[in-house]
Amino acid sequence: LVVYNAYDNINMQPVWDGRYEIQMLQIAEGIANSGVRLAASGLKPTVALTASYFLSNPSFYDGIRNTTDGMFHIGIVARIPIAHADAILAVKVAKHKRNETHLQLEEAKEMIELQVSKLNYELQVANEKLVQAQSNLANAEENLRLAQESFSAGIVSSSDLMAAQTAWMSAKSDVVDAEIEIRMGYRYLRQAMGIH
Repeated sequence: LVVYNAYDNINMQPVWDGRYEIQMLQIAEGIANSGVRLAASGLKPTVALTASYFLSNPSFYDGIRNTTDGMFHIGIVARIPIAHADAILAVKVAKHKRNETHLQLEEAKEMIELQVSKLNYELQVANEKLVQAQSNLANAEENLRLAQESFSAGIVSSSDLMAAQTAWMSAKSDVVDAEIEIRMGYRYLRQAMGIH
């Protein structure tokens, strides 16, 4: 008989790391953070510098000559945005989306923690049921043994023996049910913990 015991303490970080919905929400939170940075970048100044050199042979300066000649081009572009309502609103909307995503992530973590705790508790209860069922089975086996000896000695009737057999079968069925409940509870708990 393999007994699957409930966990005493469960470290939730590996559980969260193993769950796909948490991974997706973490990616969504990263995207929302990038959205805030992108929206805020519209309020910051930008400067662009370009430089190039044009080389030609034959030279077209002062007529056409068979020499190599060239020229430099340098350009600077600066954009200094003036804070206006649309840009500020875009930043606020992006921050709101980021906060909403963060709250969804925290809520999902909380729900997973509740699910794991509930399944762990159910596994603990199932183990206690199995211990009780095994104790009942041991008592039913002893009662059946005594009923068989008493029936052989002619002390009890066949209906008493059948009642003892029925009680033993019921106790045996309870043990099997408890074992199934434990195995299923353990499987559900491991799935909830992201362990496959």
